[in-house]
Amino acid sequence: QSLNFTAWLVGAATGTVGTGEFSSAANVTISYL
Repeated sequence: QSLNFTAWLVGAATGTVGTGEFSSAANVTISYL
């Protein structure tokens, strides 16, 4: 999941964040909660 979060950070930095990246970020957030 950390790899997915890293991919999301890269997507956010490049401005290409999509639904897939948001889903990964949500999964990582839930896992930490």
